[in-house]
Amino acid sequence: MKKAFTKKPLAYEFQGQELELKIATELNFGEVFTFTLPDGSFLVIPSEYVQTYFSISPDEVSDLEFVSVVDVLEAGQWVEWEVEFLIGDERFSGFLLACPRHASDFHHNVIEHCEFLGYLGDKD
Repeated sequence: MKKAFTKKPLAYEFQGQELELKIATELNFGEVFTFTLPDGSFLVIPSEYVQTYFSISPDEVSDLEFVSVVDVLEAGQWVEWEVEFLIGDERFSGFLLACPRHASDFHHNVIEHCEFLGYLGDKD
């Protein structure tokens, strides 16, 4: 499931009133990011104001890399890893529960809280 949120405040005028979208306002996610206004029309949100998150199966990604352990769970039998991966030529990061010693062999089936990092070949 994909979700999009504002990552910084955005002020706009609607029917003569100044309104503000606060940080973490949920947006409509499609080909463009929009916010539904009180009259049912849509405000298009520029991408520089948007942060997207989604969940995905590790089977749907390539070049899955276990970057670092961010949390230890269940007496050290499972840990939460920060992971990076590719979907086509787009780079993403997220979090995946896995074995602390054999993460690529033993992991859960959902990468959570995924976010876009850039395109393959982009400079960091």
